[in-house]
Amino acid sequence: MTWHAPGDIPWEKVWESTATRLDGHRVAGLQALLTEDVLRFAVVQELVEVGVAPKNIEAEWRRPMVPDAVDLVVLHPTRSAIEFKFPREPRETNAAWTQHLGEVIKDLYRLAHMPTDFANRWCVQLLSNRMLRYLDGVSDRRGVRIGLRPGDVTILEPDLSLHLPPTAAKAIARWQNDGLWVRAQCRVVHDIGNELRLVAHTVEPASAGPGPSDP
Repeated sequence: MTWHAPGDIPWEKVWESTATRLDGHRVAGLQALLTEDVLRFAVVQELVEVGVAPKNIEAEWRRPMVPDAVDLVVLHPTRSAIEFKFPREPRETNAAWTQHLGEVIKDLYRLAHMPTDFANRWCVQLLSNRMLRYLDGVSDRRGVRIGLRPGDVTILEPDLSLHLPPTAAKAIARWQNDGLWVRAQCRVVHDIGNELRLVAHTVEPASAGPGPSDP
């Protein structure tokens, strides 16, 4: 299955090759030194490998009247936005899990509110087993389910902040009065060793409803 329009970037190849590149770092004994910037640069390298010109790739892309930047954008052949998240915790006890949750959800909101000419909106996460367990627990305790298997759908309702811990709710405060829904679908999952998982979601533009096929 493919998820790109004719002439667009072969995204499934980019994510597979990115996972392979990161796994090479793991095999070389560098897993403890992986960071979100390493993930982003690995994706940049794979975009160039599939034919995207470096001049058409921009990091920390900003637009007027918006306080924060998008991690990476591709300007050609199809305008595409990518957000990366790699929550890293050296210790499970007293970890900033609710802050990480807020940042994960914030990426989905930021992508859903990108300008309409961005045809591709990807949320790419490198998640540890500990973070995966935490997100599963959030689903059980809060009813906020982040889809983490291929085909899983994530639906964020307009009143989402009411269901979140205060730290996580604060991260998405600026979108909580617009009455819009955010919908994403998990497209790709690649294991990187036994402790990390690369997960890539496509994000739809924010809308007035959850979607015709959703509850």
